Amino acid sequence: MALSYAQQKVYEWNLPFSTDVVTLKGYFGGGWGLKYDLLSATFSGSGKLKGGVDAQVTEAPSPYEILGGGDAGFSGSLIVSLAGCGLPVITPSWTLSLGGHLGIGAPVVTVLDLVAPGVGTALAHVPLIGDIKLRVFMKPGGSISGEYEGLQTGDCWFGSTSFSGAFSIGLEGQALMEVKELKSSAGVYLGGDGTFEVGICPELSFDALTGRIYAGAFVQLLGLRYSKEIGAEIRWDFGDQATASVMGAQGLDAQPRAIQWVPIGTSPLAWGDMNHLVVDGGIPVLSEDSGVESTGSVEEKLVENVVEEANPVVLADSAGTMVLMAFHDPDKPWYEATDIANVYRSGTGPWLLERVTDDLAAEFTPEVTETSSGTVLVAWTRVRGDVSFYFISYHFSPHVDPRPGGRFPGRVAGGHCAAS
Repeated sequence: MALSYAQQKVYEWNLPFSTDVVTLKGYFGGGWGLKYDLLSATFSGSGKLKGGVDAQVTEAPSPYEILGGGDAGFSGSLIVSLAGCGLPVITPSWTLSLGGHLGIGAPVVTVLDLVAPGVGTALAHVPLIGDIKLRVFMKPGGSISGEYEGLQTGDCWFGSTSFSGAFSIGLEGQALMEVKELKSSAGVYLGGDGTFEVGICPELSFDALTGRIYAGAFVQLLGLRYSKEIGAEIRWDFGDQATASVMGAQGLDAQPRAIQWVPIGTSPLAWGDMNHLVVDGGIPVLSEDSGVESTGSVEEKLVENVVEEANPVVLADSAGTMVLMAFHDPDKPWYEATDIANVYRSGTGPWLLERVTDDLAAEFTPEVTETSSGTVLVAWTRVRGDVSFYFISYHFSPHVDPRPGGRFPGRVAGGHCAAS
């Protein structure tokens, strides 16, 4: 029996090193935890840092996708044993870990055609079937650890009293479905891995083998995410008296816990200030008069370091251009942090950014249209209050309403929203 508490935070960004062939995303985070074991009277505390890169090959042979990535982490812990009447025994330790994953994916209709030619093609016209993707990953990893028992140094590497390593290999399969029209996605996954633990110093030993199997599912809807994972672990100890024991089952609670959705897209896509209007920063971008030859329209960066769920929509004509987006305010509670913002310019004038809404409600997925008289109409979805504890989508209904955003007479007209 133990009492424990832990916290962690991870930030993700698009990396500027991406090319036309490979898209790169980076992430970095950390966490800490405290634990007290009531039976052994042992107190422990730990902290960790972890970062990594995910890559997707954008020019993989169609319709396949190639994905991969790697990560590195460093953690430290301090264990204080209070058993008995003597002085407490203090043992600090550290762990350096490396991991990676390499996978391939394809639409389910393509996989079905490989197994039974013609079946996938026949099912491709069935609603939602064509939106399902299958992926398979191989996941190798390893770590090294050093321990300083009783605050003493030893003869092992880095002055530790003992030095050990762990090496693992895993396999995971995924089935994912994304419905862009509903801005929602869902997926299930199943996997397993094995970890071989080796003592390196003060003597070489084969300590244990741990096997793990797991399965999980997730749903993303209305800017929220819910996920659930179950798993089991068994450990074979290769000591003087070899034993095998079930380490535990994850997610199989005797009493089901309350369902809790969490926000998605709360981390910005890059480091630094959020919702940065690029033209204000003097960053060179392509524009209509840049002189760059192109066979299509010219790309121009307007706002950087937004959240993944910005969902921009554009309305443009000879009078001007407006881009509506979900604007994430990091100073507000997560469940009411998104407002609607308007990035606009009249004619070929400078780009400007202003909020259409600034309140304590979650507003997102803007839509815009223009009437025959030239009046611009805007609408978006609004969620009132914290809905993270509701189970499925119809429980959200009393808290969700489509919101008419007002009229923008005479095109952008300075960008100010007059309530309708």
